[in-house]
Amino acid sequence: MENQKIKRNACESRPVESLQKKVLRYIGFPVLLGIMGIALGYDSALLAYPGLLAVVMTGWFLERIIPYEIDRWIEPGAFKLNTAFNLATLLVGPALGVLISWTISKIEIPGMNISSWSFALQLPLALIASGFLPYVLHRLSHEQDGFLWRAHSIHHAPRSVYWFNALRLHPVNTAWNTASGLVPLLILGFDPEVVFMTGVLNNFMSIVNHLNADLRLGPFNLIFNSGQLHRWHHNRNLDFANHNFSSGLLIFWDLVLGSYRLPRRRQESSEVGLSDETDFPLESLKEQLLYPFRRTDCCENPGLAA
Repeated sequence: MENQKIKRNACESRPVESLQKKVLRYIGFPVLLGIMGIALGYDSALLAYPGLLAVVMTGWFLERIIPYEIDRWIEPGAFKLNTAFNLATLLVGPALGVLISWTISKIEIPGMNISSWSFALQLPLALIASGFLPYVLHRLSHEQDGFLWRAHSIHHAPRSVYWFNALRLHPVNTAWNTASGLVPLLILGFDPEVVFMTGVLNNFMSIVNHLNADLRLGPFNLIFNSGQLHRWHHNRNLDFANHNFSSGLLIFWDLVLGSYRLPRRRQESSEVGLSDETDFPLESLKEQLLYPFRRTDCCENPGLAA
C-alpha cells in the first residue's frame, strides 16, 4: 500500500503568518503547562485527568492553527494501530501503577523518608529521580540489539509525530516505563501526592512533545523535554534519533549524560519513522504485538550502526 499524504494546507509553501500565530508559537507551551498546573494545584486527585484531557483538546487546536508539519505523512492503518496501542497504554499504565504502589506499601523497605521534606523541594527531585531509569532503559533500547529495541520500535514506526500517537507504545514498553519511573519514588519515600503529580506531569509532557504544533521554548529547551527536542528523536537518521532519550517532563538526564541535541534546521515530514522498515509489520496489529518476542535476524536494532 502506498504512503498516504495528509494535506494540511493547499499552498506549497508556508503563507505569511499573522502576529497572533507567531505569538501562539511562544505562548502555546506556557498555556498548556498552565492548564495542567491549575488542574493539579486546585485538586490533583479530582482534576488531573480532566486536566490532561483539556491539554489534549488544546493541543489538537494548536496542531491546526500552528502545525509543525503542514504536509504530514502517515503509515497504513494508522488509526487502527494508534487506537489499539493508546487504549492498551491507558489500561496497562494506571493498572500497573496501582499494583506496584499497593505491593510496595505492604513491604517495609529501609531507606530515606523524603515525605517530610517541603513540597517545593520534593517535586523537582521526584521529577529528576523518576526520569533516570526510564532514560537508561530508553537509551539501552536504542543502543543494544534485542528485546528492548523490538518492543520500543513500535513507538518509532509511525511516519509522523502528532497527538494521537503520543501513547503508541507496546504494552511491555508501557510496563517498563511505569515501573522504572514509579518504583524509585516509592522506595525513597516521597509523599504520595508528589508521586501522583510527578506521574501526571511526566504523562503531560509525553503528550505535549508529540504534538504536531510548532511550539517554541527558546532557552527553556534546556529544562523541558519539549517537542522541539523530542521530534528529532523520531528522525530516520540515527545521528539525530540516538539523542534526547528523556521520557518525562525534564530533559535533565540528556544534559547530564551528553545525549542532548537540538539542530538548528527544521525537520522534514519525510524524515520521521524507522531508519529501516525492512520486515517490520507496518500494518498488522497482531504482528506488532508479537514483534518483541520474535527472535530473528530481521529484528536487529538499526541503531547499532550509529
